[in-house]
Amino acid sequence: MMDPTVPGKIPHESGVDRALDGALFDVPYHVLGYEWSEDGPVLTLLPLAMEGSGLVPDGRHFEIRPVKWREVEFRISRSRHCTGRFEGGEYIPCPLSEEVTLFSQCPSCMSHDIPDPDCIFEPHCNTGSCGASFCRKEHVVYITSFRGHHKVGMTQLERYLTRGREQGADIILPLFVLKDRYSARFMEKEVSRTLKIPQSVRSGVKLRSWSGPLRMSEQRKALERLKERVVSRWKDIVGGMPPSVNIGKGPEGTDIPPAELDYPLEEPLSSPPMRYRKKVLRGEVMGFKGSYMIFRSGGLRAFRMGELPGSVLYFRDRLES
Repeated sequence: MMDPTVPGKIPHESGVDRALDGALFDVPYHVLGYEWSEDGPVLTLLPLAMEGSGLVPDGRHFEIRPVKWREVEFRISRSRHCTGRFEGGEYIPCPLSEEVTLFSQCPSCMSHDIPDPDCIFEPHCNTGSCGASFCRKEHVVYITSFRGHHKVGMTQLERYLTRGREQGADIILPLFVLKDRYSARFMEKEVSRTLKIPQSVRSGVKLRSWSGPLRMSEQRKALERLKERVVSRWKDIVGGMPPSVNIGKGPEGTDIPPAELDYPLEEPLSSPPMRYRKKVLRGEVMGFKGSYMIFRSGGLRAFRMGELPGSVLYFRDRLES
């Protein structure tokens, strides 16, 4: 029987790419997470070492702040493998090191925190508790602005500012408070349907907008007008609401003001950055916004850091933890 405390091996992907000075990218780290804090983005890494034909943990995980980077040069693995899980502050590697695609965890590791992954996007706790603690927390339905492109979303009340930064929004405004995640998702869809506000803004739209003026005052006023529309159409929004939806505070009782979100990136950019999808990344770091690192390499480039968890990064030298 497999020991769940013993990590599996991650396949080592050898590469012929070298650093500009000819050095090999042969110092591997498993990316366990990428998230935003009040001080900017945080990358959680686990040192790895070769064992036979695979990679195994070689020390404790640590956090680095990419905002300190001035130049970057590393190689990214082609495949992604389960990031394991945290329990009581301790890291537990995946015993299988399973390859992953949609999420950064395999179903077994994810089940300890999120028994039913459907609740991430389409919660259904109205038919019975899924066992995930975040589903029972207070949520908000909010609207965000990306240079005048708007979307409606929902998230836990305690992390709405973080959620705005994760998306790279310029400004965020909570509309109303719900008692649980299912209720928030239901009402998010009703606001979208009633007021014709989309639930997403495409990445290309965001990137192209970053070279335009911020005009925060105009964006703030536009969000406030949208909230006024929510108030005026409230009866239509809640008209088909089932009894299982639990509203904590309606739009007139929710007085959280719009929040302007700042980033470690000087805006507006001189030109729209191009998406960068290659597996060797090198260049001058310009800053970070949402999921993206903006860097200069023959022009402005945007690399999606949010896709890194589960990947192995190969550096030429050991990083300072």
